[in-house]
Amino acid sequence: EKAFKLHHKEKYKEAIEILKELNKERITKTDLNFHTIIGHCFYKLKRHKEALKYFKRATKIDSKSELASLSLYLALVKADKSDKAIEEIKRYLNKYPAKLFRVTLKELLGDFKDGYATNFKEIILPLAKKGNIK
Repeated sequence: EKAFKLHHKEKYKEAIEILKELNKERITKTDLNFHTIIGHCFYKLKRHKEALKYFKRATKIDSKSELASLSLYLALVKADKSDKAIEEIKRYLNKYPAKLFRVTLKELLGDFKDGYATNFKEIILPLAKKGNIK
């Protein structure tokens, strides 16, 4: 609970220290919130490779968690792993409807219009259409 409060106060380093101590206990290995929060702390500190580790684990704990999937996608983009980021958005959206991903899909559609990320068009356009996103 203390780490969660520190996270919301944007005291990410302090939250990580507490969460690392908790990580020594077996209970955190299957705790979605633990992995999502510590991943977000690393992400906000621009430690994207470390964030990836936790977001990947979060998506393994709960493959239906759109927040975990979106967080993994964003960390992959920041880590210059666009191909893997697109794989993650595809993995999630092929199984589940877009809620949080709606904004991301709209941004990608805008990028296509501006001539960016066009190599992902054939993957993203059907996902956007499936979600009725224009």
